[in-house]
Amino acid sequence: EEDDNFILGRNSFTWTSFAARSHDVMVYVKVFEVNVRYSTRPLKISILNLGTHNESFLVVRLYINGEQVFADVVSLLNTSSLIEIEYDWMPLESGFANITVLVEAIPGETWLIDNHFSTLTEVIDWFIEIDSDADFESQGWPGSGTEEDPYRIENLYMMSLASFSRCIIIEDTSVYFIIQNCTFTGEDIADHSGITMWNVTNGQILNNTFTHCKFGIWGREVFSFVFANNTFKNCWKGFWMEMSLHNDVIQNVFESNDDAIWILRMNFTTFENNTLRFNINGLFIDFRSNETQVRWNTFIDNDQNAVDDGEFISSSKILV
Repeated sequence: EEDDNFILGRNSFTWTSFAARSHDVMVYVKVFEVNVRYSTRPLKISILNLGTHNESFLVVRLYINGEQVFADVVSLLNTSSLIEIEYDWMPLESGFANITVLVEAIPGETWLIDNHFSTLTEVIDWFIEIDSDADFESQGWPGSGTEEDPYRIENLYMMSLASFSRCIIIEDTSVYFIIQNCTFTGEDIADHSGITMWNVTNGQILNNTFTHCKFGIWGREVFSFVFANNTFKNCWKGFWMEMSLHNDVIQNVFESNDDAIWILRMNFTTFENNTLRFNINGLFIDFRSNETQVRWNTFIDNDQNAVDDGEFISSSKILV
């Protein structure tokens, strides 16, 4: 039977915060898919020494959902060497798993400066797909879908690496929901997006971070939404929306994206108190967008599409 959980993730960090560049260690975490549901799957931790010094007595700890499930000591990791540690994990049939790897140095037995080693936190989640109002309840999201008690998707760290992948996909819904306090990240691969929405109504996207995504948020036929206090950084398109009505984009930060905001045929929309800085293109609104207000935004050092304050408006029907 096919395994429909689709867990596959990797992340890497190189630490250079200490005085010596020679102490560079990279950590990867990968969870492999399996073909049979309910079976264990290998969770592999790879540690690579990229520095010029050998490292000794590194403690590797693995936590799943906040509980330590594994610990090991790497007695010696020579320069340019790789060590791999595997753990057989039985995941839940559905839901989310927070996977954390801590790599620590034992005081007095390491080359690392100040006997202190940075840690890697890596959370790998199943992607979320909702294509009806009923899916919110059947998948167990808290809330009831009313304006007073919306469904809540919150406090997740999601990384999607497979091509043509999205972290969250929501289609054909009209109940009230919130996505808040989440982080979405990728590796600039084709069609990767943090949140994808199509034909959805009555939502709030609040206090989320989108980094290294092809699209931070991609939407079509999105109605009566609030997008507030989100951060979009190092994305190809931070916020892309088309054929949508009655949305508010408020107090978001767009930094170092190719295109911060890209709007096509989006009517009765307010862009207010956003900060757009160090993007290639700041704000683009095509001539088919009507009754749109752009006000009290801050534009700093955006390379293109700038008129005085960095704002590019291609429709004469926009009120500033």
